[in-house]
Amino acid sequence: MMMRKIADTRHVSGGARMEEFRDILDKAFVAARSRARRAGRDFALERSDLDRMFNEHAGRCAVTGMAFSRRRYDDCLVKMPLAPSLDRIDSHGGYAPGNTRLVCVAVNFGLGQWGDELFCTLAVSMIENQPPLARQRPANLDERIRAAEAMMPLLTPAVAASQRRRIAALKRARTLGKDGLRAAAEKARATMAKTTHGTFQSRSISRSC
Repeated sequence: MMMRKIADTRHVSGGARMEEFRDILDKAFVAARSRARRAGRDFALERSDLDRMFNEHAGRCAVTGMAFSRRRYDDCLVKMPLAPSLDRIDSHGGYAPGNTRLVCVAVNFGLGQWGDELFCTLAVSMIENQPPLARQRPANLDERIRAAEAMMPLLTPAVAASQRRRIAALKRARTLGKDGLRAAAEKARATMAKTTHGTFQSRSISRSC
């Protein structure tokens, strides 16, 4: 499936700055209070609680660690999926400091009523079910590379290191193509077999001496 095209490339690198999101946090607070009132749920938050949650995670999503962003996806129903939103950890509980956190809008949609475990299980399953790079079309690889590079400034250093390796693998697959990747895999297997055979011979000689 092709990735959504990004319309606005504005981003932040070391976690988001609160000044960029005060309007969104204001709206999130008011909307949550209205939802609680309609549903008859407890609402024990102050507006300052959202600022505290924002600062506690250095402007990053409490679930993914990604920096919040006002990046726009104009062909989507939700235009800013990486903006902060207010999530109840226990969906059966009310809005209280111990039961709320700030997460990306997209994560909040994914969590839904089912919670972290199902969301994490689906995310891991999706990653493990990705088709081999050799089977992916060049256009799809190009789109994945662009999307992966666009996310880089929003990631924590540890995740960014892993992302760089993924991007390098995608670029290598695009450059080599199906036949090149197949040849590279065969060469790697031959090298591994040769190395294993040499190690086995060395150990045999050592034991016989």
